[in-house]
Amino acid sequence: YQPVKHDLRQFGGPEDGSVVDGIVQEIDVATGLVVFEWHSLDHVGPEEGTSNLPSESGQSRFDYFHINSVDEDVDGGLVVSARRTDAVYKIDRRTGEVAWRLGGNRSDFELGKGVEFFLQHDARVQSDGSIRIFDNSSEPEGGRSRDITVALDHRRGTATLVRDVGHPGTKLFAATQGNAQPLPDGGILLGWGSQGRVSEVGPKGGLRFDAELPDGFDSYRFYKGPWVGTPETSPRLAVEDAGDDRTDVYASFNGATEVDRWEVLAGDSDDALEPIGSAKRSGFETRIRVPGRPSRVTVRALDAEGEVLGTAKPIGGAAR
Repeated sequence: YQPVKHDLRQFGGPEDGSVVDGIVQEIDVATGLVVFEWHSLDHVGPEEGTSNLPSESGQSRFDYFHINSVDEDVDGGLVVSARRTDAVYKIDRRTGEVAWRLGGNRSDFELGKGVEFFLQHDARVQSDGSIRIFDNSSEPEGGRSRDITVALDHRRGTATLVRDVGHPGTKLFAATQGNAQPLPDGGILLGWGSQGRVSEVGPKGGLRFDAELPDGFDSYRFYKGPWVGTPETSPRLAVEDAGDDRTDVYASFNGATEVDRWEVLAGDSDDALEPIGSAKRSGFETRIRVPGRPSRVTVRALDAEGEVLGTAKPIGGAAR
């Protein structure tokens, strides 16, 4: 976001103002050299900005483009999202010229029903050539945020809505930020940006996961991926008299993702504990019912190969 001096009177700003140039760079990580650079002001004029800069605001910078995502197309071209023009651009990597515009006030495609988007983020090329876009506002003055997939017919110059996914339970509006991530089974993860919320929607539209960050926090993007948790802490346990000379042992290991089974050890002292029961891990806390009322009890977390991941500090048995 590079400010460049510019007369902003035609946009409702001062004569001695500036516009913000949106810059794309490709950097060779090994050498640190810039191997490609593109400037929005060289190819997209400030008049493509879809909102004027209010003169009464006293602002001297017109962020007319506001680049917020770059993706590589199958032919090596770049697909760039510009929030403040309400448009997605295809850039020819060889020449830097704009190959096409989708949306905004100079769209090269006729937008089909439900395609129009505003203030978007996270424009991504799909394997079939369609474009997936996180549409922050389905109405220019604010409204329902959603993720849309758009098929482009370059010969006919049309853009057709393929998929529209929002929150299935409520109408959410992410004023800023946001993204979506298609999942292997056909579901989709939706990050609601300024809402500080993330949702996972199944292939048939059902809500599979929904969470909110604490007040005062939001997110630019959410992603779901493989993760292995190996906490430095130890497992925890609690015991309860189950009646009929039996004991319920409750085991948990916060943050551990590889627990497959729990093993209960018991005895009359901490240095004389022997296995007396086990159970498959079930949720965050697993209940294991064992015979008798042992004096001392501990649990061991085992992975799928039977390796010990952690052992809890022994505690006294259930009250008799």
